[in-house]
Amino acid sequence: MSIEIAKVEPIDTPAEYLGLDDPVAAYRGNPLIGALGPIRSKEQIRTLLTVKPPYDPAERRLPPHLRPHVAFALREFFLPGIAHMAAVKEVDLLIRQSYKHRNPLDPKYRRQTARDRKELKEGRQIPQRYALMPPLGAAAIGPPGTGKTLSIDFAIKDIVSVVEHAYLVDGNRVAFTQLPVLKVNLFQDGSLKSFGREIFDQAEQMLSIPLAHDWGVDRATGNRIQGLYFQLCQEYNVGLFVVDEFQLIQAAHDGTRKALNYFVRLMNCIGVAVIVIGTPATAGLLEENLAASRRFLSTIPPYAPFVAGQVWGAFFRQMARYRYVAEMDSIEGLSATVLELSGGIPDLAVKLFLLAQMRLFGRKNERLTSAVLHETSKLLFYTVQDRLVELKGKAPEAKDIATVAKAMNAAFRDIANVENERVGGAPIPGLEAKPSVPVTISADTEVTVAGKMTKAAKTSDPLAALEALGVVAHPE
Repeated sequence: MSIEIAKVEPIDTPAEYLGLDDPVAAYRGNPLIGALGPIRSKEQIRTLLTVKPPYDPAERRLPPHLRPHVAFALREFFLPGIAHMAAVKEVDLLIRQSYKHRNPLDPKYRRQTARDRKELKEGRQIPQRYALMPPLGAAAIGPPGTGKTLSIDFAIKDIVSVVEHAYLVDGNRVAFTQLPVLKVNLFQDGSLKSFGREIFDQAEQMLSIPLAHDWGVDRATGNRIQGLYFQLCQEYNVGLFVVDEFQLIQAAHDGTRKALNYFVRLMNCIGVAVIVIGTPATAGLLEENLAASRRFLSTIPPYAPFVAGQVWGAFFRQMARYRYVAEMDSIEGLSATVLELSGGIPDLAVKLFLLAQMRLFGRKNERLTSAVLHETSKLLFYTVQDRLVELKGKAPEAKDIATVAKAMNAAFRDIANVENERVGGAPIPGLEAKPSVPVTISADTEVTVAGKMTKAAKTSDPLAALEALGVVAHPE
């Protein structure tokens, strides 16, 4: 929404917020965009994302009890990949586009928001004015530890969290508050009620205003909360929603479809951009809803673990500069070992390289070897071993196979006994309820329950699948 710039005068507000020199003509004169600062170049994004902690080779000669304190700086090490760079660019684009048609200095827009405020306070749904605009959503998807949240946090860290604006427009004072970004985490049961509460908690922390109490959030139903955070977005000029741990929405009592529709309406009614961050399960949730999934198409590729090649080699060489032990084997051998043991997850690779060195401090032979890396992985990576097995493709794609097996066992027993009761027969031997037996998964899929089930699925053999679960389908 463009306005006559000559009729606007800032009051105790930086004049550059009007963006009169913005190279993008459509952004000029919009203080919501001007307050975001200049658009970053590719080189600036790379610099923003690259974290190489200070390092002094002399630190490896410090006493063993001091070296962990200097070596811990390696935890901050980060080099951006394609997905990380794309995420920062996408954040920059989406938040500006969300403000492109929302300019509080424009009288027409102010009248529109006044009407919307009245309807929201009366509990009515506001029109979907932005439904025909280009979709303003993106999804950052990948396994844990690949830098999804980190890259989005980098993208928004330099944006001022709260901006107070005041201007004279045609001689009239116009003042408003801007919350450029609201970042929330889905947690607990992933319900829309808890999501709405989290939104207001974050806004309260930024504004230092008891919004939830004043607006009656705790007493509101899920639908009413939607209207309240629509009102919040409009009253405080929110430009971007970032929703982390989005896969937790699948546990919502309100249902995934209803939750996604909330976000679609947020884009359509208010024009706010939405970025969701989640594991690969998030992609499956979006695929189930075409109306939602098309709004989250963007230039952000999936966040993927490293694989052997030049990119991983460059990453490891930069990381290997942070040596705090007396000696170290060749980089080539260590590189292959770290890649194998970490599954190519950047966060795990850094932690393994650091923890292996820390375990050597004070030993008579302070030499980092592949054997030390294997030993460290076995001792300290036990909490992530199952996930790494899945990630490396050494286990079936089916997740939580023990739960699936238990459910299928129970379902088959119920069906069989109901059918038997219907015809007046005696209980079928072998189908009595038995204590549940844990189902284990090993790397050898040919001899596991999951492996047998996968094989049965490929051959469309339901009997083989039931037999793999220990269910006697047709007892002798």
